[in-house]
Amino acid sequence: MKNFVKNYWGFFPFAIYLLLQVVVSSVNKICGFQLRNMLVLFLYWFAVISILVIFLWVALSIYKGIRSKRVKGYNILDKLVLVLFALIGVFVVFFSVLICSFFNTEERIVTKNNIKMVASYNNFNEEKVNYYEYKNSFVYGKNLGFEIYLNSELKSPLSDDFNEKPISWIFYDLDGNVIDSSNNKNNKFKKIDLEVKENREKELVFNFSIDDFIYNYNKYYSDDKGSIYLKPSLNWQVNQLEKAVHSKYKMDEYRFKEDENKWSLPILSVYVPENSNYVEEVIVNFDDHGHTEEMYNIYEEICFYTLKVFFPDLPNDKIISLYKEINELAYEKTFPKEQDYDDDIVPYSVYIKGNVGVYPYYAVGDYVRLCIIPVNDETIKEFKEKGVNICEIQ
Repeated sequence: MKNFVKNYWGFFPFAIYLLLQVVVSSVNKICGFQLRNMLVLFLYWFAVISILVIFLWVALSIYKGIRSKRVKGYNILDKLVLVLFALIGVFVVFFSVLICSFFNTEERIVTKNNIKMVASYNNFNEEKVNYYEYKNSFVYGKNLGFEIYLNSELKSPLSDDFNEKPISWIFYDLDGNVIDSSNNKNNKFKKIDLEVKENREKELVFNFSIDDFIYNYNKYYSDDKGSIYLKPSLNWQVNQLEKAVHSKYKMDEYRFKEDENKWSLPILSVYVPENSNYVEEVIVNFDDHGHTEEMYNIYEEICFYTLKVFFPDLPNDKIISLYKEINELAYEKTFPKEQDYDDDIVPYSVYIKGNVGVYPYYAVGDYVRLCIIPVNDETIKEFKEKGVNICEIQ
């Protein structure tokens, strides 16, 4: 036994770590308890140190083997082995610190709905705060709810100077019954103002900002998904245009793609006049060149929540039918390549409800577009004079 310990001492710390993980997992399954951040960090660094001890054991074993066998040039080779493993150790420590800082979890003891809870916020999930039943300083109990924030300032929602209100939340009692939710009718949710105004001569805009649009989109999305989809506008790509399709003035195009490294992902574009914060047009763009069912499903989902912002009172099945009909029309009435999306376009049909107009546009070689613009009586009259079909959304 002594020889075994002497020969394989380097693996003992990691074996203890694995044993501790088994104990933690068993307690979690039997009692439903989860470790607080302090113990999680302890186990994390115990694992890192255990790995370093294994590297040290391997390095010393190789070092002793080289010296005992008197390999040619062993005086240099044995030192190179120690230096190599020392560098590996430094890399492991650096990478471990990086992971620890990136996935750092912040906790705070709070009382909500007369229940003592642990509020937990992780840097990796910048928008969500989870709440757990308070047990003691080492473990917490069952999940009792969450809050989702837009977090436009990219701060910790648990910090004292964080002033945003959550856009979605749900809380349970200790028996699992919902006691508070953002879907509760008593919780007021400010929908966007769908009135239109003339920002500059013959330039219609919606009477809300891009941040209002993002807030409303994420509100509907988080109610369904438990997370947000759109990042704050300051994280969107911005292109400065000399003019737009429905405006002869300078315009800022805000473009959002969930992952910039995936070229086939749909793009959501919001056009904002250079001299204001109003929304002039919203477009959902789909690149049909790399058409896959997965990408098209994402496109349809963005269409759904975008239309939900503009038509909050329409039932979900009506919204689904609407975007499917509009997108089918885009493929049925495809325009030639020369008629790409520019200021002289004339859509085949425009779907109207109140001050909101929606139409598809797809030219060969370009994006499939679902476009949303502000309209008034004059706009509708101009469309009719150009031969555009006007469809009332019921």
